[in-house]
Amino acid sequence: MFEASGFQGPIELTSNADSGNAEWMQATCVTISNALGVQCNFVPVPTFGEIRTAINARQMDDLYRSGWVADYPSIENFLNPMYRTGGSTNDGEYSNPAVDAKLAEADAAPSIEQGNVLYQEAERMIIQDMPAIPVYFQSFQAGWSERLQTVTVTPFRELDLESVTVSAE
Repeated sequence: MFEASGFQGPIELTSNADSGNAEWMQATCVTISNALGVQCNFVPVPTFGEIRTAINARQMDDLYRSGWVADYPSIENFLNPMYRTGGSTNDGEYSNPAVDAKLAEADAAPSIEQGNVLYQEAERMIIQDMPAIPVYFQSFQAGWSERLQTVTVTPFRELDLESVTVSAE
């Protein structure tokens, strides 16, 4: 598919260089170069604040890193902000009237379960347009002990300390 696009390169990926992003973005460029045979360059922006200012001002000309952590554990909190026309974090200005209609239908569903089915339909529509390329998913670290019970990690990748109980043994 890349060859069919006719793009000659080089590919440039932009990200803020703070918070450990430089290392994985450079590694991503190596992977892209190896896979596609096209030069890939990491274009660092010193801080998160600087890149967000450029993104918000619609000044980004290259591919750039963005990320989203949901405010609450629902597919809705990814799709509406990021992919609805005019969404609060729709940085790429993606717009598809059919997706907007499906999201509105999901928003109005009579139950969470019915809404989720409709959000999943919208998600399948969005992936056909590929307005964003999922590249990297952060992982989290957790530990285990026989002395603990009911340890829960939240959808925000944080330990729910209120759920932890110490085993009676």
